[in-house]
Amino acid sequence: MIRPRTLRARFVFWTTGLLIAALTVFGAYVYESMSHNLLEALDDALAFSAAQVASTVDIEDDGIVSPDGFEKEREDFLDHEAAIRIVSQHGRTLLQAGPNFAFPTPSANPKEPAFSSFMSSTRNERVRTYVLPIKGNGHPAGYIQTAQSFEDVDETLHSLLMTLLIGVPFLALLVGFGSHHLATRALAPIDEITETARRISAEDLGARLKLHSADEVGRLASTFNGMLGRLQSSFIRERQFTADASHELRTPLTAMLAILDAVRTKQRTPEEYEVALADLAKESERLRTLTENMLRLAQTSNPKPVGHEATDLSMLLRDVTDSLRPLAESKGITMNCDIAADVMVRGDNDDLIRLFVNLLENAVKYTQRGGISVSASVVGGFAIVAVRDSGIGIPAADLPYVFDRFYRVEKSRSEGSAGLGLAIALEIVRSHGGTMNVRSEEGKGTTFEVQLALEKEDQL
Repeated sequence: MIRPRTLRARFVFWTTGLLIAALTVFGAYVYESMSHNLLEALDDALAFSAAQVASTVDIEDDGIVSPDGFEKEREDFLDHEAAIRIVSQHGRTLLQAGPNFAFPTPSANPKEPAFSSFMSSTRNERVRTYVLPIKGNGHPAGYIQTAQSFEDVDETLHSLLMTLLIGVPFLALLVGFGSHHLATRALAPIDEITETARRISAEDLGARLKLHSADEVGRLASTFNGMLGRLQSSFIRERQFTADASHELRTPLTAMLAILDAVRTKQRTPEEYEVALADLAKESERLRTLTENMLRLAQTSNPKPVGHEATDLSMLLRDVTDSLRPLAESKGITMNCDIAADVMVRGDNDDLIRLFVNLLENAVKYTQRGGISVSASVVGGFAIVAVRDSGIGIPAADLPYVFDRFYRVEKSRSEGSAGLGLAIALEIVRSHGGTMNVRSEEGKGTTFEVQLALEKEDQL
């Protein structure tokens, strides 16, 4: 069995097939109803004609007498192509008018009116007949037979059948073309989506669907465009990450090879070897830190489904602040805390520690004088943590990019940094369902603000 493969062909096939089936059932119903109604009309006409003739006959001595005025009835029968026969009780035909149908003779005097059909041997056609018994003084006096050909009925049914046989395929063909046209118009956006998908590759994700309808296909196209946009952004970020990671990893490796090459060119003094080893250790530490940060960033970008636990954010912030206070004091920087008590959030304790250590280390690193403040408060079901410093600040042109991977602000902020700390911090905040924003003014300091949802009481 051949089955249509395309959606358009299946739509046309099923639409046309269902229409043909419906029209066939409807046509059969109409044909049978028409046949039944025409037969009833023919039977009514025969019965009415027999009753008319019966009203004109006379009965004498229990027998039928030739009716008066039958000539007029005879003309009516001839006009209607009906035949009539009046038969006595002894089976003798008293009168017969109309077409010669070779009436069949009942086996006995009929007692009840009856319809029947027979094939006329004289005219070779089907004939419908009706027998009406006549009684006189309570005894059979004869009967009246009326008959008429099925010719008009058959012609009407034949015309109806031909109309159905021609009309049903014509309507099916018309609906087939119409459904094909509708399917083509309805599926045109799908074809466009298919062609767009074929043109898309990892090297070119800029193709978009130009469909703006408000129907289901329009919403599908909008969703498809959104997916392409996310994929394009993801590919761009990954490509940029790969390029930046290659560059960042190449720098310490190149420095290490240069040191080794310089040392091996000639015999060195112990002091020169110590300096070279110290430089190698420094570059190795830089490479280790960079590798760990990259792995950590990859883990936070693709977090595993681990269960977060209720965490006392107030205690965590105090511990992180106390651990970094000596580093700040060694630079002559004060560190103040304004942390509300019993601020509970749901999260990963290690990740939250890493988040706030990154923010505080940045604040200490880029603050030359003044102070750093850490505050935590509860606002509308959220914990708001702010880390403020009075450091060198971030230029307005660089502010939108500080959370990008490997992005480093020029001048003093670029020294010794791979540009991954803030990217890692942002990924941690996102993995906890929170938000983080930054405000800064060059030369006046920077504020990082983290918003995390509070732990609900029914989860404690």
